[in-house]
Amino acid sequence: MEKQRDWLTVAEVAAELRVSPGRVRQWITSGDLRSQKSGSTHLIHRSGIDPLRERKTNPGPAKGTPPSQGGRPRTRPTDGRGGEEQ
Repeated sequence: MEKQRDWLTVAEVAAELRVSPGRVRQWITSGDLRSQKSGSTHLIHRSGIDPLRERKTNPGPAKGTPPSQGGRPRTRPTDGRGGEEQ
């Protein structure tokens, strides 16, 4: 039988990964994180959070972010009139 400390609550996973409990619940709902329900409590096996930890330390581009975003910052006109630079 597995030890009880191998199973973590949503709050414990959130604290360990330094994210909000809401984010952990989103991962559960989206299927990115598997859990078992015990009453109304989600229990997550410790081995299930390792892939999320790796993803968190090596983030890729955000989902839904167009490739054009994240390039160089926009420039602002320097003449203060809001028109194009001359």
